[in-house]
Amino acid sequence: MTPRHHSTMSNVSLQESLSLATILLRSKKKLFHILHGEHDTVFGGRGMVFKEVREYSSEDDIRHLNWKITARTGTPMVNLHNETKQIPVVLVYLNSGGLYFGAKKSKREIAIEVLTSLSFITLNQYDTLHTLFHSASQHQWLAPSRHKGAVSLTFDAACSLEPLGQHIDFDSLVAQLLQKLKRKSLIFLIGDFWEFEEKHDLGRLAFSHELYCIIIRDHAEEEITLNGSYAITDPLNSKTHTLHIDKQTVTGYRALIQEHESMLKKHFAQHHIASTKIYTDEDAIEKLAQFVRR
Repeated sequence: MTPRHHSTMSNVSLQESLSLATILLRSKKKLFHILHGEHDTVFGGRGMVFKEVREYSSEDDIRHLNWKITARTGTPMVNLHNETKQIPVVLVYLNSGGLYFGAKKSKREIAIEVLTSLSFITLNQYDTLHTLFHSASQHQWLAPSRHKGAVSLTFDAACSLEPLGQHIDFDSLVAQLLQKLKRKSLIFLIGDFWEFEEKHDLGRLAFSHELYCIIIRDHAEEEITLNGSYAITDPLNSKTHTLHIDKQTVTGYRALIQEHESMLKKHFAQHHIASTKIYTDEDAIEKLAQFVRR
């Protein structure tokens, strides 16, 4: 059984709490070393075959400078390559009701920050961006793009989605991605993963593609500190229940949390799926930068 987290908080306007310009500025600062030469591409997506070395010109990418030959000759020299392939980057935003939750900042806001920052990184590396907004009842693909203007389209689309009442069908998601993606791709799943159960299988997706999972959480949903009776609204179906929280309830809830986390870790390890967890009180873009560097 997977624990369902709850909230009766009203959403703060995303337009007040999120700024596209701020997200992009922070992404540039946190990921500057990646965007300016530490890696040929952030995700290692392009296959490059070395061709030759020639003198640097103003039209060349500074990331391709051959520093050893430049130091030896005193003349800036660049490596030329033949590009052999390009691996598409697929961002999947899991729009479940759980994203509505947040003690101080909603998980929805963090998920949008992560999605927007990854879009920005991808398009600044000239990789092809594919974006899917997924829930059990809604599937929205944005047109594949290599244009930087797609970042704002992705941001606007994410902000327009209503998470309340939505849940994730992982079996349907895997089937859809396997059918849609004909080429090997880098896939990022962004969501809280509370609805992922032992019966679900990401193995087929991880076998055919490179799969990364970014788990968005709030500390308050993993550690109950309340005591007493509360009216709780389930964000997955909008139904309200009365919940009596005592010591026994807290102990049982913690056991469910630990069981679910162990199951997730085991599944990811079994299928070689890289993952990270970002909490709502953390710097999401800094945590993302650490994950990308790894």
